[in-house]
Amino acid sequence: PRAPHAPQAAPRPPAAAAVGAKGDGAPRVSALLAQADTALSSHLSKVLGGRLDALLLPHAQRLCVGLLSAEAVDAVWDLCLLTGWEHIQPALAAALICMRDGLVNCVGAVHVARYLDEHGCAVTAPQLRAALDRHFMAAVRARVGAPEPGGAPELSPN
Repeated sequence: PRAPHAPQAAPRPPAAAAVGAKGDGAPRVSALLAQADTALSSHLSKVLGGRLDALLLPHAQRLCVGLLSAEAVDAVWDLCLLTGWEHIQPALAAALICMRDGLVNCVGAVHVARYLDEHGCAVTAPQLRAALDRHFMAAVRARVGAPEPGGAPELSPN
């Protein structure tokens, strides 16, 4: 038995759910992107031969470390720790939307992978949060039963 005061490790994200494994109930990045930005989704699907989720799997398994800036990774981890690891998918889809202008000019899978590696670190936390808020947070909040930002009582030490 563990002593009550012993530190406990944070739960590890399930590897299979990293990009929406079949049957886990979480939408895949490709499906989320198709809903949020059909033109980008269509372009990436054509260029990658429908393998967007496979391309993103290593980034999801590393929880965006090495893909995004440290501050953006912090935002992703906050989201996942508060709402569940399956919500890495909306974060990855939001990151793609943040890199949209460059991704639409990619002409092959290698070009897309290189673009992500070279430009993902330029995505800032405010950009990522704005894309998440605009496209995905309403569904995330509904899924976890969280109130809208203005709907929660403010906690202040008065």
